[in-house]
Amino acid sequence: MFGKNTARMSQEIFRVLMDSFAHPGKIYDLGVIRDRNINSDSPAGIFYAMCYTVMDNETKFTVIGSGINDGMIDTIYKLTKSDYVSVNDTDFAVITGGSSRGAIENINRGTSAFPDMGATVFYFVKDLNCETGILLYLNGPGIKDRISFHVDGADLSDLVSIRKINTEFPLGIDVVFYDGNDRIVSVPRSSKITIGE
Repeated sequence: MFGKNTARMSQEIFRVLMDSFAHPGKIYDLGVIRDRNINSDSPAGIFYAMCYTVMDNETKFTVIGSGINDGMIDTIYKLTKSDYVSVNDTDFAVITGGSSRGAIENINRGTSAFPDMGATVFYFVKDLNCETGILLYLNGPGIKDRISFHVDGADLSDLVSIRKINTEFPLGIDVVFYDGNDRIVSVPRSSKITIGE
């Protein structure tokens, strides 16, 4: 699936992910990284590269949502050797099909002693580079005044849940929206979410 230089690929993806969390709500295009490093035409190629970059045999993951399939679970395990666990015990959660079907309410949010142990969520959506779908406004650290972006293909009730979960900061979850067109937008738990019309 990946080219020969997986170390370089991981370094490039890690830098983009860190930059995206430092600049919440900004759209990042990982297409150039895909073209240089991924041999697969799968629309999930960059997603799997992100998993390869941030997960390992000491992390735990789960896959939830309307588009769940065993092939995805097997691929993530083969690439990362990360253990597959329940949603309330996970370090990384993958939400497929645009909806967790309510499972996001049970996601690991960290503890008062270890708030940084809350899960990171990779949330599959249809499109981020659009003017349709649900409009989200963010403010907080890393944002001057306010920033907005549209999420097409996400479950409104999930977005409401994410907003509610992250009002308990520093407890909460970090979210990376991924649209299958190599674009991501990150929303750290420190961002305040307002859902627009």
